[in-house]
Amino acid sequence: MKKLLILMLVLGLATAAQAGLAELSLSINGAPAPAEYTLCVGDIITIGVVSANTEPWTGYLELADIDDVGMGYRSTRANWLEETMVETGIGEMGFSTPDAYDYLDNWELNVGGITSPPVAGTQFAVDLQCTALGDVAVILYPSDWMTEIQRITIHQVPEPATMLLLGLGGLLLRRRK
Repeated sequence: MKKLLILMLVLGLATAAQAGLAELSLSINGAPAPAEYTLCVGDIITIGVVSANTEPWTGYLELADIDDVGMGYRSTRANWLEETMVETGIGEMGFSTPDAYDYLDNWELNVGGITSPPVAGTQFAVDLQCTALGDVAVILYPSDWMTEIQRITIHQVPEPATMLLLGLGGLLLRRRK
């Protein structure tokens, strides 16, 4: 009976911890993030981590090229702008460097109230700049990296001026014939 009670207590705590993580979501420029987002190369957006929870939590925010998701390679198509990192909640946001190597494009997020509990709302925000054509993924993970809480696929397209120049070049080539 005692073992059963302890097992129920442990399972209850684990469920409560997972329920808190389920209340995490991502935002883009302050609005709820869609599953897919398109922007021009060179543009900067702000990715926010929003929590409806007032309990401590730990998680990771990863940036990866679509073909390298989960592989631990630095993205070649987009960059976190560390110098513009903003902490808007109670907690810490640090660049994760496992084994003392700076090769993962992810932020370690720790929210825990030593003096007071976290407040609901946007807890962290960091700027993201697109640097090349192609797709990247922004993924929010819990502390165990086992499941994704949310994923945003960002499609990077040429800026309108580049498209205009390509179109004019095509017209000139056609006119020469």
